[in-house]
Amino acid sequence: MFKQTEIYGAKDRAIDGAKDTELVIKTIDDIDYYLRSSDDLRWAEVESNIRKRLGKTILKIIAYSTEPKSREEIFNHIKLYNNSKNFNKYIKPVIEVGWLQLTIPDKPTSKNQKYATSTVAKRLAGSNKPGIKRIPVASSNIASVGYDAEKKILEIEFHHGAIYQYFDVPKEMYDELMNAPSHGSYFVHNIKDAYEYITIK
Repeated sequence: MFKQTEIYGAKDRAIDGAKDTELVIKTIDDIDYYLRSSDDLRWAEVESNIRKRLGKTILKIIAYSTEPKSREEIFNHIKLYNNSKNFNKYIKPVIEVGWLQLTIPDKPTSKNQKYATSTVAKRLAGSNKPGIKRIPVASSNIASVGYDAEKKILEIEFHHGAIYQYFDVPKEMYDELMNAPSHGSYFVHNIKDAYEYITIK
């Protein structure tokens, strides 16, 4: 998935002050450039596009590893086989760009090795720490719902304990979910498969 050249072929228009420029994202290094930018306004402009380029698997790894996790734990979480092919495709490039850090850096192949999301990459993990206030709802599946209007992140806690964050969700969708006669039914038909998401717990 991640080669250092020609992995993301898309060009997107971006407004930068009075100047109209092209946002070109072709490699993981291009994404890293924006990720490390200290310009919060610029990051807000490109954040949605970058999430789409990375896809669900990488976002899940980054969000899940905010606390150190073993290779086996990561692959169990993303529901892929723990083998060299998947490691080289999904984990190794993220280590190389500095988004995942090794807990035993001088012994990369140690059986006790774990991987932790770097400080800079936590930007990609969304609001995966307390900050989105959730409201309990009466539902057989959903325990509570929260919404970050600025980032357009919908956070849903399910009764089985998992917490999901859905990205680029309009406020209207959140309002309709909260006012629906059946929160669970509205979620299944309008949100579940319609938005990019990560699991944060």
